[in-house]
Amino acid sequence: MKKTLLLLCLASTAVLAQKKDFDEKELMSGKTPKNFTQPLPIIQRWIDDERVLLTQKLSPEAEAKSMVLEVSSGKMTEASEEILRPKAKPVKTIISKNNNLFLKSGDTETQLTNDPAEEKNAMFSPDSSYIAYTKENNLYTYDFKAKKEIQLTTDGTKTTLNGYATWVYWEEIFGRPTRFRAFWWSPDSKKIAYMRFDESKTMMFPLYSSEGQHGFIEETRYPKSGDPNPEAKVGFVSPAGGKTTWAVSTKKMNNILAGQNGCPMVAA
Repeated sequence: MKKTLLLLCLASTAVLAQKKDFDEKELMSGKTPKNFTQPLPIIQRWIDDERVLLTQKLSPEAEAKSMVLEVSSGKMTEASEEILRPKAKPVKTIISKNNNLFLKSGDTETQLTNDPAEEKNAMFSPDSSYIAYTKENNLYTYDFKAKKEIQLTTDGTKTTLNGYATWVYWEEIFGRPTRFRAFWWSPDSKKIAYMRFDESKTMMFPLYSSEGQHGFIEETRYPKSGDPNPEAKVGFVSPAGGKTTWAVSTKKMNNILAGQNGCPMVAA
């Protein structure tokens, strides 16, 4: 809707800017009259929900200027220095130290979690009011306003994984850059979609690691040809906690297809 209003506003602005009277000689000369055309504005960015920063030539010969367009009224004003060069906000990041999460803002670090378990794949909500992460195969959030950790799932075990992918899903579907993350924020920050895996029927497979002086053998659950794949389903839950709504609840899922940004599309 916002884009539609902007396009309509730009179109009307361009039409008004081009309104000009021409005399008969100019029209009959076979030449394009002076200032007959008006360059369209170039959108730089949205300033807020009502204003857009544009680059606009007020006439073909004029120098381009940065202008602010009020979408609701169509009014255009020259952009101020404050709008052109806004003060940079401190960059906020999540870092991990000794298996605990810290919020880093500028030079300040604030500890968020404090327990022996390792938090994995901490990810800000789109509005930065929460982070979501997994711990011991359960899904958690941290509410910055309430300053508390919220556990969203409770059934995580060595073979039941919530929001954390099994090896075969990570390797074959989501891709290695995801670092096993199997949860996704909704654009409005009100829901988290996550996958729950049950790999209790998947057989162990030995893998050799060359790390260290002599290397070592580790085991991971990996289905060979003919073996059962991990059972998977997709759920949706509020970051504030509560009951999960399952996309598939009465029927086992046979196929998971990777969709946009790694978020799965379900085919039963």
